[in-house]
Amino acid sequence: MELSTLKTKLEEKMQDIKDLNLRPFVCEGSPLKCKVFIVGINPATQMDDDFWSNWNDNEGFLFQEWFKKYQETKEKTPKKNKKAVSPTRNMLNKIKEILKCPILETNVYPVATEKANLLKKEDKKTDIFRYLLENIEPQFIWIHGDKAIEAFNKEFSQEIVKIDIKRAKVEDIKDVKIGERQIKMIATQHLSYQFSIENAQKIANFISKNL
Repeated sequence: MELSTLKTKLEEKMQDIKDLNLRPFVCEGSPLKCKVFIVGINPATQMDDDFWSNWNDNEGFLFQEWFKKYQETKEKTPKKNKKAVSPTRNMLNKIKEILKCPILETNVYPVATEKANLLKKEDKKTDIFRYLLENIEPQFIWIHGDKAIEAFNKEFSQEIVKIDIKRAKVEDIKDVKIGERQIKMIATQHLSYQFSIENAQKIANFISKNL
């Protein structure tokens, strides 16, 4: 698949969701090269710019351009104790450094809200997430957070269980059948909740051994 084709198909699916704050994914370069998905419930930072302003049909997603806008958005947000980078974003950036392989950050639902409980019924569409799974075909999915795990299980008729990160072992990785494919998968607590670099290193090691 060409990057331009991926963009066209996603644009069509994004039009079905009447919300300006859509973020289908974040990655560095071509999403088609990402064999690891890190999946949350939905994006937490609402941004004013068009998602595709951070895209180039030759290179893919322009992460550094997007990240600069992300930081500017966070700095403008009138919130007590605000930070230019959220704990989740900070951990995702560190995980990318540890794993050293292309990662697609995505969510079960693509609509950005400050809290997941602010999602409306019409926001809870999984067409984009399903499309990414089916067309990028990741080898490994790391899903984090109770709400994301619950939504994933409901959507794909699975029974994925969150592991105890302190006692995590490689046997906690499960083979999950989605459609006609088997995908390696692990579920953990949310990356913003008592998640350390040591925890990230542990899961990253598990992933590396299964790629």
